[in-house]
Amino acid sequence: MFNFLSRIFRVKQREVEAKLMPTPQCTFGGVGEVEIETWSNGFVQLEASLKHTGLPDGANVLLFCGGRQILTLQISGGYAKRYLSAENGQEIPDMRVGDQAEIRYQNQILYRGQFRPD
Repeated sequence: MFNFLSRIFRVKQREVEAKLMPTPQCTFGGVGEVEIETWSNGFVQLEASLKHTGLPDGANVLLFCGGRQILTLQISGGYAKRYLSAENGQEIPDMRVGDQAEIRYQNQILYRGQFRPD
């Protein structure tokens, strides 16, 4: 019952977002975004997306936040999107304004952005 009530009455404490732009090594085009929300009940959610990319269908790209690998996204039709929450037993790093997010493919950093308040 407490868990249910804490979800209903939770308050967003902080939200940071990184707009991911292609790096000079990226020949695929596109843009991306990583958003992390922290709530008063300890719930943390991460949303990562990549769109309009020329990466091949089925390609797996890696999301790094603060130098740590967080998750894998799979490209389909030029798009990829994935959600991750702390409730899923996954660890989401505490990202601060100024920290870096990167999308890597085949050991190259293709997209990079800096977290800012949202």
